[in-house]
Amino acid sequence: MAGQPRPVFAAIVPLLVIRADPTATLRGSLGRVVGVLIGVGVGLVALVLASPSAVMVGVVMFVSLGIDRALRAVPHLELDTRNQTAISALLMLFVPAGVVTYGGIRVWETLLGAAVALLVEVLDDAIVRGARGRRPPPPGPSLEGPSAGQVP
Repeated sequence: MAGQPRPVFAAIVPLLVIRADPTATLRGSLGRVVGVLIGVGVGLVALVLASPSAVMVGVVMFVSLGIDRALRAVPHLELDTRNQTAISALLMLFVPAGVVTYGGIRVWETLLGAAVALLVEVLDDAIVRGARGRRPPPPGPSLEGPSAGQVP
């Protein structure tokens, strides 16, 4: 998958974003993708400006956590980024070589994981709705009155 022998992030994303509420799963999936995209961008920009150092790590964390908080505070958007901006930016700082390739793979795997989470949510919703439609009616008095052979 995307040239990676072990697509760890593609497997982890669904485990982290699937919730009991479909809207929460959607917000979590989108938030994770947006957070990773922005975090990879912040990490790449930081690497263009300077080589990694303790000060750079602190500045990148400050900036990316601020962006993350701002994203979650946007009204009616309510993206559940869960600090992905900061995590992705930090990972970009410590990739020894091929940082641009790694960033692309990170985004690709996150997109795949989010798509799997949304697909699972849709299938789960369809299965639950189908099960509700096939349930027998609850026991209780019939609206039609007693049937033949039953004593009232």
